[in-house]
Amino acid sequence: LLQRGSSVWCWGNHSTNRICKFDHLCYSYNYDEFIFIHGLTKSIRDNLPDDRFNPTLLDMSSVEDHNRQYFNFVELPWQVISQKFNLNSSVIMNGNHLIFRRFYPSNIMHVIHDDLIPLYYTLRQYSNLYSDNIQVIFFDEEPPTHYAYLYNLFSNRLPLYKKDLISLLNTRNHNNKNNNNNNNNDNVHGSLICFQQVIVGISKMTTWYQYGFQSSAPQGPIQRKLPNTFPYRTFTQFIMKKLNIHCPISTASQLESDDNVIVIMLRHSNRLIINVDRLKQFIADKYKRNVITLSIEDSQDYNITHQLSILSCQTIGLIGMHGSALILGLFLPQNSFLLELFPYAINPHHYTPYKTMAGLPDIQLHYASWTNQISSHSIAHPEYPSQLGGINHLPHHQQEEIVGTVEVPLHSCCQDPNWLYHIYQDTVIEIESFSQQLTLLFDQQTQYWTTNEGQHRHLQFPPSRVDNITCSVGYHQGKSNITITWDLPWTIKLCNQQQRQSYKILFEIWLQQSNQESVIAYVTNETRLIISDNIDRNQLYYAWIRAIINDSTKGPFSNTLYCHT
Repeated sequence: LLQRGSSVWCWGNHSTNRICKFDHLCYSYNYDEFIFIHGLTKSIRDNLPDDRFNPTLLDMSSVEDHNRQYFNFVELPWQVISQKFNLNSSVIMNGNHLIFRRFYPSNIMHVIHDDLIPLYYTLRQYSNLYSDNIQVIFFDEEPPTHYAYLYNLFSNRLPLYKKDLISLLNTRNHNNKNNNNNNNNDNVHGSLICFQQVIVGISKMTTWYQYGFQSSAPQGPIQRKLPNTFPYRTFTQFIMKKLNIHCPISTASQLESDDNVIVIMLRHSNRLIINVDRLKQFIADKYKRNVITLSIEDSQDYNITHQLSILSCQTIGLIGMHGSALILGLFLPQNSFLLELFPYAINPHHYTPYKTMAGLPDIQLHYASWTNQISSHSIAHPEYPSQLGGINHLPHHQQEEIVGTVEVPLHSCCQDPNWLYHIYQDTVIEIESFSQQLTLLFDQQTQYWTTNEGQHRHLQFPPSRVDNITCSVGYHQGKSNITITWDLPWTIKLCNQQQRQSYKILFEIWLQQSNQESVIAYVTNETRLIISDNIDRNQLYYAWIRAIINDSTKGPFSNTLYCHT
């Protein structure tokens, strides 16, 4: 099999957006290198860059241009492979594989944002891999974490970890009767694992936030040349189905249901809400809502199925301190709210992963932030370990400077002591300012269902061409006029009357005189337009018409309509 050599097909024009598919790519445990074999037949090398080492061929994770995530390969002829490696003890992995690196698999925000959503998208993008039999391989050094069960949802085959590859080689070597007399370690180090077909890398199309690893840019939303149109709720529905979470269909009356709750997401070990009981009682009394608390730390095995069931089926609002658990807001029903709380001296405009999430296509959450403005309402912990904001190890003058900070300056990721000291403070919530933000969110929820926004926003697809376009010419008081008529796009005609009424449909008409370059545009909500201004007799006019849904979703223009006056 390996005599044929390796082949590669790549997509993307830069290491930060490139994904490659390989046939017969091998991995050497001894050298910790992937090997591209030049076989007896000519290899295919499609869309490889001229310099694949500047800085690398591709990123193995969805986090862009992080040098710990780089992937490349070395190249060797088949003759060297056959002479220098122990092929009898090598392992051929048949079938389809996907290799990538998890970024931070013990943190639920990074699990979902950096790994699971990109994995879901990548498997759908390469449809031949989107099957229950895909073998996913994590090529990072981390062992399985308490969120491993979420990674297991994507295939009937459990994912393999990098450490599992050496186990496969050991097993192969142990069972290989031809190598009984050889040293076990030598066989392992001289053996290869070769993948019949493998995709290397993972899509970045779904990520919305970067963490400030580049010193020139602090953390913030990812700026893309093309809009992010990924339907994130297809991912949340996939996860819910796999976890056997089933919710009733929500309607406008959901807001008033006695079964619905507001969730306060708690942390138990740090970044505490000191007066959480008073906060719960205040919300219940003032807003007449059921309030419960949840935590991703409540379960010893970190299984978040219970939390997701409540958030996705019963919750109309989520409140919590800035932290990884707020990524679960992705599972909230549309028109729910997310109120993010920040400790003293933290500027919420500098840390917006969850604000950005709330505004993603088809997520449609109402978002607000609250920041503690009263220093005496904070409880700092200088005695904590440095990674949790402790500062006792720092020089005294630096400690004084950090303690006296009114607003943490912009910084790169990830060990800024000023940031860590303040973000890990415990907080007493000041009720009055908190109430102002919560009232604002309730008002936004109500407005959503009482305006056209709540009725129209769900239609995202463009309409088809308009049908049956006609042109007629009339004359009135010595002046010419053109009357253009058309039918609704056929895709809209297929919708029932109630569905049509929930769509805001406009029509854009372009008119051009044949001997002129300029075009005049008209917009109407009717399927008929009379144009009488500046229409000359004995002239040829061109017209084009298209439908526009909800002010922004545009359909194609019609074929050219010819009008002779």
